Amino acid sequence: MSTYKFYKDSAIYVAGTFLSGGLGYAFHFAVSRLMPVSEYGELQSLVSLFNIAGIFSAAVLYFVIKYSSVFAKNLDYSATGQFLITVRKSLTKWAGFFLLGFLLASPLFYHFLHLESWWGLFIFIFSSFIGLIAVVYSGVLSGWGKFFEINVSGVVGSLIKFIVGIILVIFLPSAPSAAMAFLLSAIVSWIVVERYCGRFNFFSSISVAGENWQKRYFPQIDIRKSLVPIFIFSALVTFIGNIDVILVKCFTSAELTGYYSALSLLGKIIFWVNSAIIAVVLPSACANGCEGRGLSRRMFWGAYGLLAGFSIISTVIYFFFPGLIISLLFGSRYVIFMRELWLFGVLALAMSFLIFEANLAYARHDFRISYILGIVAALMASGVSLYHQSITQVAMAIIGSLAVGYIFALILNFRRHQRPILEVNTEILNK
Repeated sequence: MSTYKFYKDSAIYVAGTFLSGGLGYAFHFAVSRLMPVSEYGELQSLVSLFNIAGIFSAAVLYFVIKYSSVFAKNLDYSATGQFLITVRKSLTKWAGFFLLGFLLASPLFYHFLHLESWWGLFIFIFSSFIGLIAVVYSGVLSGWGKFFEINVSGVVGSLIKFIVGIILVIFLPSAPSAAMAFLLSAIVSWIVVERYCGRFNFFSSISVAGENWQKRYFPQIDIRKSLVPIFIFSALVTFIGNIDVILVKCFTSAELTGYYSALSLLGKIIFWVNSAIIAVVLPSACANGCEGRGLSRRMFWGAYGLLAGFSIISTVIYFFFPGLIISLLFGSRYVIFMRELWLFGVLALAMSFLIFEANLAYARHDFRISYILGIVAALMASGVSLYHQSITQVAMAIIGSLAVGYIFALILNFRRHQRPILEVNTEILNK
C-alpha cells in the first residue's frame, strides 16, 4: 500500500467512523437524557456485555482479514469466493452453538450484572448472533480494502439504531427498549454488507484454482488450528476494550455506572476514531507480515502520528472544556464528574497505542502478544476490584494497566524476528 493510498483510505475510514460513530454516540447522548441514570447504567452494562460477546465475531473478522488480504494482494477473486463460502458454511453451524450457549448462560449474566430485566439481555444475545453471521462479509471487504462499502453499511446501521432507538425510548424509557434498536441495526447492516459482497463477483468467478486456495497460498498452515490463537487474541482485545463498564457495574452501583459510562463513552469516541486508522493499516500489515516484512516506515510513523495527534488534541479539549462538552452531550445531570473527563482522553491514547502494537504483532502471526494482553486484562480486573471508590481511581487503574501492556508490546515488536512466522507460497505472491 502506497503512502498516498494509506492516507486516502484513512480519510475514508475516519469519515465513515465519524458518520456511523457519530450517529451511534448521538443515540447514547439522546437516550441518556430520556432515561433515568440508573436505566442508562443498565443499558451500558448490557452494551458492554454485547461487545464482549462479540469476541467470536472479532475472531472471525481477524481471521477473514488475515487470509483474504493475501488473496486481495494477488487480485484472486476466485480464491476469495471459495474461501468465503468455506468460512460461511462452517460459521453457520457454530453460530447456532454460540446462540444456545449464551442463552443457557443468561442466568449467570443476569445475576452477575444485577440486571433489572431479562428482555434486554435476550435482545442483545440475538443481536450478537446476527453480528456473528454478518462479520464474514465485513472481513472480506476489509481484506480487499473496500473501506467505502464497509462504512456505508456502518452508517446505515447506525442511522436505523438512532431513529428507532429514540422513538422506542420516548414511549418507554428503559434499557430493553433501547436494546431493540441494536437488534434492528445488526439485521440491516448484515443485509447491506452481504449485498456489497455480491457486487464484487467473488462468487461468480469461482474456479477449480479457487477451490485450491489453501494449497496455493498456505500449503504449510493448518487453517483450523490457526483459529485458536486468533480467537484468543481477538477475545482479549475485545475484553480489554469493554470490561471496564462491567467491572464498575459489578463493584459499584447502577447510578455510578451511569456516570462512569458517560465519561467512558466520550473517551471511546477518541479510541473509535483511532481504531479506523488501525483498521486501515491491518490488511497491509497482514499481507506484508506473511512475507516476513513489516509496515513501511512512512506508514508506521504516519499511523503513530495520526493516533497521537488526534488523542492529544481531544484530551486537551476535554481538559479545558469538560463542563461544556458533558452538558451539551449528556445533560447537566452528568456534569458532577466533569473534572475527571480528561483522564478518559489519556485512557483512549493508551488503549490506541496498545491495540496498534498488538495488531502489528498479530499481522506477523506472533501470538506471544496474547500473553501480554492477558496480563493487561488481569491487571485491569484486579486494579478495579481494589480501587473503585471513585471514578478517578478506576480510570487511573485502567490507564496504568494499559501502559504496562503497551511497554511490553513495544519491546516484543522491537525484538521481532525477521523471518516470516506465517509461511505463504511466495512463488504465487511474486507472480
